[in-house]
Amino acid sequence: MRIDRALLDSAEFKSSVIIPVRMADLDMQWHVNNVRATELLQEARFHFMRDSGMADAIRQAQRRPVVVSKLVEYASEMSVEHPIEVFTAISRLGNSSVVFSQKAQQCGRNALYAQITLVMLGESGPESLPEAIRQAARPHLIG
Repeated sequence: MRIDRALLDSAEFKSSVIIPVRMADLDMQWHVNNVRATELLQEARFHFMRDSGMADAIRQAQRRPVVVSKLVEYASEMSVEHPIEVFTAISRLGNSSVVFSQKAQQCGRNALYAQITLVMLGESGPESLPEAIRQAARPHLIG
């Protein structure tokens, strides 16, 4: 399965966060390590969920979001010299899942594309998305 890069390149993301490159993010060539790159995506999702109101809705519904799928495509190297801007949106709302679409840029150049699927767990396993989570997510749907 491949990420629809054209969709993400043309999408109007309402959320982005600028993340400085840290020394711990670098590999021996002074480029951002691929594993660390996925941590930058996770940090951006945290900001997105907090700022969109999804995090509050998840807590109020007593759900636990769990990553069940992660697809990342590396488009170009990211270096130490400049911060990274990560754009986050939602590409699909399922019964108990949310699919996040993300892209990361450095100096306006696309570096990462990602699709991350979270499932909302309740006490007995996956549970339907409450309306409050859907309401917080809808303004950020793309595609």
